Amino acid sequence: MTAGMVVLRRLGVAVVTGMLAMAGGVACDADEGAFDGGAGESDGEDEERAEPDPGLFACGLAPVCDNLHFHLDVGSPEAQECAARFIVSGQPGVLTADESIGGSLWETESLVIPLGDGTAIVQDRHRDCFDCIEDDLPWETVTTRICQLEDVSGLTRACGDEDDDTHDAYDAYGCRWNYWGVNAPGLMNCKPAERAYMCDEVEALLGEE
Repeated sequence: MTAGMVVLRRLGVAVVTGMLAMAGGVACDADEGAFDGGAGESDGEDEERAEPDPGLFACGLAPVCDNLHFHLDVGSPEAQECAARFIVSGQPGVLTADESIGGSLWETESLVIPLGDGTAIVQDRHRDCFDCIEDDLPWETVTTRICQLEDVSGLTRACGDEDDDTHDAYDAYGCRWNYWGVNAPGLMNCKPAERAYMCDEVEALLGEE
């Protein structure tokens, strides 16, 4: 997948979201009702809106590499190389990623937790609004998936000793990995997780108890 394809897909979602918000007059403030006027007026007391479960984002897990960021393209080649070398190591740990397209509030944050067996726990949280203040908009419900890490064997060759004969036999991506699979290996065969993962469970897996 190229960076341009990802940007076009994200921009399309943002434009449609903005048009729907303008046409329907939806209020962005989480404390306001969905629509103004009409039946069912409030008694004057704002009902407190429950925040969704933050999932593993509340655990304070320390990433092993700098954050992977996507705007118009994936930034930080150093972070991508660090992520690739970490995945090749086969150790469990935490990688972080975030994506924003600009022009309106549209952002996604992700946790990728490689388990050392070629798979990873992936949690994402998203929020978007056509005309909102970032600090006032809560995150939506966290989604949890189990994904395979794409082409770990290829990364092993690409991140190997440059004097090794197999190093140059790999493709042009080189030693790098990112969440989106843009000009590099990424995630594949993702499926919804069958259960929730707790902080203490993941911390024990990472040896952080």
